[in-house]
Amino acid sequence: MLDKISITVEQMSVLFIFIILGYALQKLKVVPENSASVLSKLEMYVILPAFTFSTFSERFTRDMIGEKLKLILWSALLIVISGTVAVFVAKLFSKDKSTRAVYTYAFTIPNTGYMGYPLIGGVFGAAMLFDYMIFVIPFSIYIYTVAMYMLNPKHELSIKGIFNPSFVGLLLGAVWGILELPMPKVVGSVLDGASGCLGPLAMLLTGFVLSRRPVKELVKNPKMYIASLLRLVVFPIVFTAILWLLGADDYTLLLAALTLSLPMGLNNIVFPEAFGGDSYTGAQSCFVCNVLGFFLVPVTFSVITSIFG
Repeated sequence: MLDKISITVEQMSVLFIFIILGYALQKLKVVPENSASVLSKLEMYVILPAFTFSTFSERFTRDMIGEKLKLILWSALLIVISGTVAVFVAKLFSKDKSTRAVYTYAFTIPNTGYMGYPLIGGVFGAAMLFDYMIFVIPFSIYIYTVAMYMLNPKHELSIKGIFNPSFVGLLLGAVWGILELPMPKVVGSVLDGASGCLGPLAMLLTGFVLSRRPVKELVKNPKMYIASLLRLVVFPIVFTAILWLLGADDYTLLLAALTLSLPMGLNNIVFPEAFGGDSYTGAQSCFVCNVLGFFLVPVTFSVITSIFG
């Protein structure tokens, strides 16, 4: 158990350093004031599409669909359950439609990509990471369709909005993987390089946005602590228990519990910022949740592994 805790702490420390670095760079005015807007658009239009295409082209194969379909179906059910509950719980936190959307996203989607991939890979190894990436496919589909619509201040539902660069990357990657097309070496290197920027840039962006307000202001809202404890403790227990009652096997429960225990996802910062909306609520909630997660996630990962591992 101590090994799992130390590895998890190490992985999360790396991500936190990038947040602190982004905060310091913006506070010291080393980077321009519009850096958050530029960086969020870079993430949305370059880094995320490259990442989704790379992930799905490698993992979404015909063999995978047959062997891992069960994981995808359980995950899709989990999205339906958590998303439905999140809509109602979010209403308790705000009457404003845009702010409720941030809470709905936060309660539905944990940080599956920016934090989940390096954590699961670093703590549990490549084999578990592969199954985890399969398990969170429905989360990715939700993020680049429903969530992108929710977090757009204009709440426009259009073909252009649905087929955004990230979702197009997902679709093209899925087709590429099913057809098992060879990947040119240069293209693969470009995709790997872009994908490797995903976590660090997202954390730098978080630091940029957080630097707009004093730290004291970021941590003084009690709603953020309640929301964070729901995300980190309550929802993992409740939703994993529901899957257990519905007959999920131990390995599926392990993947579900690990996924649900991650802190809030960062797209409730990235998407509003890119669309010209208010990213502060998302940044504030992510800051509090990730700080608490730094202490809680290593422990919950160890407990979950001892129960289902």
